[in-house]
Amino acid sequence: MSYKRVTIFSGVEITDEMIEVMKTKYMPIIRTMGCLDAEIIQTGPDSRIIVVTYADKAAADAAKEKAAALGAESREEFKGNAPIIHEGEVIVTMAQPNNKVGTGGVDDGPTMPSGVVG
Repeated sequence: MSYKRVTIFSGVEITDEMIEVMKTKYMPIIRTMGCLDAEIIQTGPDSRIIVVTYADKAAADAAKEKAAALGAESREEFKGNAPIIHEGEVIVTMAQPNNKVGTGGVDDGPTMPSGVVG
């Protein structure tokens, strides 16, 4: 199974400018650290989490120093609080083929889990 690192940042209002910097500066750097994918999720007006997926713990460990340095750089740039970091092996996963909940909706599109056409 894959390995995830979840970093929780807070303390700085999220602006359009910050989002643009995350897209154009930080995400490309994160991609070079051997991750399979990465997402930044806004969880409040001044908080976000970054979820990064690696093939395994060894790959995550190999990126740890670079990730810590990148986090320090972003805290300096955005003046946020020290992050909270959680990580671990994925033990259960679920995915829908082609990101569809179900089929048979309007024009054979996806349906909601309850069967209600979405």
